[in-house]
Amino acid sequence: MKKLVFTFTLVVFSLTSVVAQTIPVTPTPPNSSSTTVSTSSTTSRSYSIDDNGKYSSHSIAVKNHNSAYRFKARFDDALTQRVKNRLEKEFSGKSFSKSYDAYFWKIVKNDRNVFECKLDEGYLKMYVDKEMTSEKFQHKIEKLGEEIKYLISDENPEGVKKKALMKAERELERAKRTYDRALQNVKKVKEK
Repeated sequence: MKKLVFTFTLVVFSLTSVVAQTIPVTPTPPNSSSTTVSTSSTTSRSYSIDDNGKYSSHSIAVKNHNSAYRFKARFDDALTQRVKNRLEKEFSGKSFSKSYDAYFWKIVKNDRNVFECKLDEGYLKMYVDKEMTSEKFQHKIEKLGEEIKYLISDENPEGVKKKALMKAERELERAKRTYDRALQNVKKVKEK
């Protein structure tokens, strides 16, 4: 009986070993013809009260895909003229129209709007079709979006970079202190 149990156990372990050592099926790679879609999106909101107790706010949303760039901003109505001046400087010579308080700029190719910009009181929307425009034009509009973002938020781009650098340096110092403490703990454990 012991021999039968031993033989049975040996067979079970052998089968388990064989099953456990089978080669896994290699997954099929995705088609190389498939396109990847990259997306970046940023949204910022700010609320403030000035010295006179007046409440103001703004929000900015940017979506940057492989096929399109979208910029939307809501801001204090008093900033509309400043934004309009910047857009007029950038788009002088582009197709322009005005309807009541709204201003429109657009570029049409093959009966298709490849660029649209609408400015209304306290609201701006820009759209670029990346499949129908040059990279140079796309970068120009993206840079304009960044400039308008700083214009609306009343921030200096250099000041924003400086704050980000200072924050990164503080985080690096904190990480160094954590590393030093961990290293001391390792030494203490080895000494025991």
